Amino acid sequence: MPTPSVETDVLERLRLQSAILDHAAYAIIATTPDGIITEFNRSAEAMLGWTAAELVGLRSPEVFHLGAEVEARALEFGAELGTPLEPGFRVFVAKTDQGQPNEHEWTYVRKDGSHFPVLLSVTALRDEAGAITGYLGVASDITKRKQAEAALRASEEKLRNLFELSSVGIALTDMEGRYVEFNAAFLRIVGYEPEELRTLDYWVLTPDDYLEAEQSALEQMARTGRYTPFEKEYIRKDGSRVPILLSGARVTGSDGAQYIWSIIEDMSQQKRTELSLIEAKVRAEAANQAKSDFLANVSHELRTPLNGVIALADALGKTRLDDRQQELVEIISRSSVALEGILSQILDLSKVEAGHVAVAAQPLDLVDQVRQAVEVLRGKAEDRGLSLRLESAAGAEGWFLGDAGRIRQVVSNLVANAVKFTETGGITVTLQVEDSADGGPAAVTIAVVDTGIGIDPDVLPRLFERFTQADESITRRFGGTGLGLSISRQLARLMGGDLLASSASGEGSRFVLALPLARTADPAPPQTAPDAEAEAEVLDAEGLRILLAEDHPVNRRVIELLLEPLGVTLTMAEDGRAAVEAFGSGGFDLILMDMQMPHMDGLAATRAIRASEAASGRQRTPVIMLTANSFDTHRDQAFAAGADAFLAKPVTVDALMTAIGGLAEG
Repeated sequence: MPTPSVETDVLERLRLQSAILDHAAYAIIATTPDGIITEFNRSAEAMLGWTAAELVGLRSPEVFHLGAEVEARALEFGAELGTPLEPGFRVFVAKTDQGQPNEHEWTYVRKDGSHFPVLLSVTALRDEAGAITGYLGVASDITKRKQAEAALRASEEKLRNLFELSSVGIALTDMEGRYVEFNAAFLRIVGYEPEELRTLDYWVLTPDDYLEAEQSALEQMARTGRYTPFEKEYIRKDGSRVPILLSGARVTGSDGAQYIWSIIEDMSQQKRTELSLIEAKVRAEAANQAKSDFLANVSHELRTPLNGVIALADALGKTRLDDRQQELVEIISRSSVALEGILSQILDLSKVEAGHVAVAAQPLDLVDQVRQAVEVLRGKAEDRGLSLRLESAAGAEGWFLGDAGRIRQVVSNLVANAVKFTETGGITVTLQVEDSADGGPAAVTIAVVDTGIGIDPDVLPRLFERFTQADESITRRFGGTGLGLSISRQLARLMGGDLLASSASGEGSRFVLALPLARTADPAPPQTAPDAEAEAEVLDAEGLRILLAEDHPVNRRVIELLLEPLGVTLTMAEDGRAAVEAFGSGGFDLILMDMQMPHMDGLAATRAIRASEAASGRQRTPVIMLTANSFDTHRDQAFAAGADAFLAKPVTVDALMTAIGGLAEG
């Protein structure tokens, strides 16, 4: 019978063993010789999700192993041991029974069915006689280690692939410049075979005229461990030179020696592209200039006869006509104005695309400008039986900095489209302004909503492309070029905003012009300009001596007919040279000068007249540039040459009278 001291010692040992088992970081599992679990510590419980009560004395470790893995290991271990093994518990302990090391990676299966890798070491428990009384398995979860190994392998594979597959040359040299390692891209750049390159050094590939740059790069690397990219050339195997961009860094190898990793980018294609871009830029500028010249000529050639039609229809409409004649004149006038509108759209698009459109930032009454754009189309809306409303939020009142003309142009186009494509119901224009909390530009939203035919969802993504309409039937039914929305969006973006659309076929459309406009102080009230029609009525031009320089006989006759009722004395010249000669005789109160004429154009003629005035001390004679050239650049050229006013053809009676009256009185 044990003495109390012995019993105490045994109990103390048992408590110590229990504490070790419970607090070990490893899963510790003991079994009987035939595989029944006898010990299952807390780490094993946490690792596998089973409790000791569920397994001890009841189950074999097979319960948390993959059957397929056990079968595979049975074949593997059986081949190693030279003894066939049946899948089962003996697979785990066969090597231990043979006195061989038995530590392997296994896959454990948790109670919930999930898997994780472990490193399992199995040893035999023996009695004093050396007989096996059981087995002890110690397993550690190696999930993190496996993940790290997988990440390392992936990283190494990625780096190797990057090295081998990179389109950029990569080379490793020792500090003497001898090549140690390089990728396929580098071989393609220099044209050597691998065995040839390993017999060469860096300096063989470097032209003498780059030695100074190389020395500077090496000095920089000595100070900082790397050198910044610089352009140079390599001498290829065939003797040709290849432009490259070179960068590098110093590294320490596993042997402790210093090496240089270099990145070599073949610049041949980039150099060819740069040259092509320069050539393309020159060609594009030439083409753009040719287009501008062509458009100026087209504008002149189209507006010249159009000027005759519109001006004469305008003048004819002011004479005594019966109802039938008045109707015919109105048809001519509307058709001519429609044609002029199409021409203006085409020219507007060209000007926007050529970058010839400048956006002004001048004080404007936003509500008033939108109202003007809406009111211009009220008559058309009413003729179609449509309502046209303008709803302006209270915050929209006040003055803003912006381009009034361009805002009216976009809004007018949107409202005109709404009127055109709406058969019943009406159009509502809403104006809202949300001021910025930080004092920046206000967010202006002008929405045009109609109850018209709507737009198919398939068309919306390309609605703002040039020449786009919903379908061919729309073009046949309503007409139009499909340019208005494209121009309007481009103008909106030039003003720092955008133009958006939402619609559904048969349910109407909503177009939103969003603009950032800064608020500004109320400017001084402008001088009220006289109404053009009233000006024409009260203008007393009788006796004015006017010189007209115009090469086109129809236009000369048009101006003659327009001025005839005023009682002016009109002298006509067929080109700029004749106009300068006629001016030399003196005595003119006003000059109407066409810009584009043979022998001497209107600009040269105007400059010659101004030079003559300066030389003789003669008083300045007002010059109105009356021209079919409508680009802003042409306007600028006219004023730079010395013109006092600029009127683009086609010219109406009222516009011409107002211009003459203003200059004659001034």
